[in-house]
Amino acid sequence: LRRSTSRSLQEVSLIRYCILHPNSPKRMAWDIASILIVGYDLIFIPIEFSGFDITGIKTPFGHIDKVTATFWTVDICISFLTGYSHNGVVDMRPRHIAYNYASSWFCFDVVVVVLDWVFLFLGANAVLRMGKSTR
Repeated sequence: LRRSTSRSLQEVSLIRYCILHPNSPKRMAWDIASILIVGYDLIFIPIEFSGFDITGIKTPFGHIDKVTATFWTVDICISFLTGYSHNGVVDMRPRHIAYNYASSWFCFDVVVVVLDWVFLFLGANAVLRMGKSTR
């Protein structure tokens, strides 16, 4: 364990080269991509659930649903490799990062990603029909 001069905690191991600082340009670019994909989801998910046929609208975007599902799946992995700030100190230790993420957003993220893939492969209408049939 070592403390660097920029008020961050790091372990001395090979995996430390994979850990992203939460304020690094790479992480900020990833966060901007996340915001864009959330914006897309906020627009198109309600339209899909409302029953409108948007196949013509989405054609220019190609397979964007698969791209977004893949993005959120990779985001779970990236979250395990991103340091976090605690009491003004950035913790870059992999075990601490994993514990922090697993005890905060991990379960929510997994449920959302699994549902995203289920909706993608079965279709929203099929999943909604399954939900009604269980009633």
